[in-house]
This record gives sequence, C-alpha cells and structure tokens, in this order.
Amino acid sequence: SETSSPLANKSFVGVGILLGKQERLGNRPAHMYVLKVIPGSPAALSNQISMGDILLQIDDMPMDDMDIEDAFECLRGPEGSKVLVKLAREDEDDR
Repeated sequence: SETSSPLANKSFVGVGILLGKQERLGNRPAHMYVLKVIPGSPAALSNQISMGDILLQIDDMPMDDMDIEDAFECLRGPEGSKVLVKLAREDEDDR
C-alpha cells in the first residue's frame, strides 16, 4: 500500500549554487566553497554570492564536519523559503 506525506506534493528547490570541497591544505582547514552560481537562480539574483566564496554557516549551523550532501540538504527547501548563508571571500572579511 502507498502512503502519502504532506511533503510528497511540495516542490523543493535550492538556492542555485554548486558546491565544491577543499580538503585540508597545510595550515588551511578543509572547507566548502561555491563552485558555480547558476544564472537566474536566487543566489545569482541576490548579487551577494560569487564563485569561490567559502561557506562558513548555513542558517545557525556551522560548516565544521558537515559533508557536502548535508550542506545541499540544508540549502534546499520549499519554493520561496529563506535560508541565511554566512560566507567568506579570500580578499574580504566574513560577510
């Protein structure tokens, strides 16, 4: 028999970025970064996320010990939902 959940009919979307993971290199810790911003996506339309940005936090969850699949799940949600992403750039302070 089939069961239905309230989420079965909802559409889930992401913010429109592809993530990469850089393993620890010398004194630099492992981190996830923006590999690509998808044109026309919420991330692209915000004009605040750029290729190479380092993810520090998604909502209130630090990226420490988070794997890339978990990060993708945290960045997805019902269309129109909000997610707060804390980023860093090589040439700027945390933002």
